[in-house]
Amino acid sequence: MQHTINIFKNLHKNLPPLFPEATRKKMVEVLDEIEYEQPETVIELEDLMAEFGYEVWPWRKAYQEFFTSCCERMGGQFLSSKSKLMINDALVATHKELRDLANQEVQSTERAKYLKRVKELKAKIQSVKGTLNYLRELAAAESDHPALANEILAKVRGFEHSICDLGPELKHHEVESSVEFFRGRREELNRLRGINHAVVVDFET
Repeated sequence: MQHTINIFKNLHKNLPPLFPEATRKKMVEVLDEIEYEQPETVIELEDLMAEFGYEVWPWRKAYQEFFTSCCERMGGQFLSSKSKLMINDALVATHKELRDLANQEVQSTERAKYLKRVKELKAKIQSVKGTLNYLRELAAAESDHPALANEILAKVRGFEHSICDLGPELKHHEVESSVEFFRGRREELNRLRGINHAVVVDFET
């Protein structure tokens, strides 16, 4: 439980520039509540984190893109001035300098471009969220193959884990393609179930 709480704290600590202050404060309030009284289960805590994960993801994804662009433009220039004998310290210092530069850009010269990208990614995550809700409905309606329902829910939870650092990153297109994948899995399981059924022949007719 504490490990998951620490990840939640880290998620809040590393919010990108211009992240909505109201949501930032809400995260602080929830973290304070958790410190006072922890959720009964880790799953409850993870579900709570996922709610914020949908809010954080577009901002963090957009910032990562701008930071990567900054590294590509300036990284070589910074690194060339560092001694190879002090490469670890240099990398740490360089990363901080590049992050400071990226922070400055997204809050000034690149602000409009950054906020536009956040808006685009918000639309994308809402589309993904709709697909995840549909997958939950598929799982809830899946009475013939309980294992398949569990597999679908595991995919949903896996993506929600990824957007709040609880698991490895999953690409949004993997979620979008999951609908057809699981439909195909159901058809395959139905065929296999049909093969396993005994064929009854009425010899009296």
